[in-house]
Amino acid sequence: MPHHALLRSAIPLALAAAAALATAQPSDLLLEAYNRLPDAKKRLACFKEATRQPAAVPSSVPPAPVPAAPAAPAPAAVPPPVAAVTSQLPPLALADAVRMCTRLITVAQGREAEAAESAEASSPREMSVAWPALPGKQPVYCNVDRAEHRITSITSNGKVASGDVLDSMHARALQREEIQAGNYTRFLARAKEALKAQIPVPEAARYRKLFVSTGPLHVLCGEVDAGSASGAREGFQRFYVSADPQFLAVDSRKTARVFEATWASVCAHKAADIPHF
Repeated sequence: MPHHALLRSAIPLALAAAAALATAQPSDLLLEAYNRLPDAKKRLACFKEATRQPAAVPSSVPPAPVPAAPAAPAPAAVPPPVAAVTSQLPPLALADAVRMCTRLITVAQGREAEAAESAEASSPREMSVAWPALPGKQPVYCNVDRAEHRITSITSNGKVASGDVLDSMHARALQREEIQAGNYTRFLARAKEALKAQIPVPEAARYRKLFVSTGPLHVLCGEVDAGSASGAREGFQRFYVSADPQFLAVDSRKTARVFEATWASVCAHKAADIPHF
């Protein structure tokens, strides 16, 4: 079967899978159905169609005959057309949508001037902000609800994010903003929790020479003497950790070369010393 025929047959299958999942876990709908489509634009269109109009799975069983009504019911109120509804929505400026999107999409930061509304992917309910593809990458799309002024989905590097994934992106954005303001409380608490899972006796651990390094990922760097259950001390070793997403390592002989290269990259931009941990 030609490639384009396979692609056309994949779209209704993805929509059917999406309809089966939509009432239970919308985030599963994203990962299970839409990311299987190879074309990013068709995947985004598929996602928007299913989430805007939850479709029923087609059935081969003919509908049962409907008995005749004894009397004509009173005429029901006719809902206003979609155009009339959307005309009452508060306006959403492109600049506001771009600002909301770049807060979460780090690869779009500094590229605000390149953003434009995608007429193909937008709808009366949602504005789709698009960034042109970088070399070797795919375009980035950010869908914003026109009425609620909130992001509903992000398509980046061929993957659609919504639901819990989108919530995690919001949490990371908040953490970045707190760090930029000099507030490290949330970041350090998460880093400590991540380290506890790697250290045999967390309550016996000692730390020194701690600092936060900035970059694409905020990282806590320093030295730890993990100790042991017997109370013996093994000496201080360098470590780096970032909790969201989890990214950590403690220096050891087995991983010395990899650790050294990674340390030189992620711990090279000191932003602040951390006296207590």
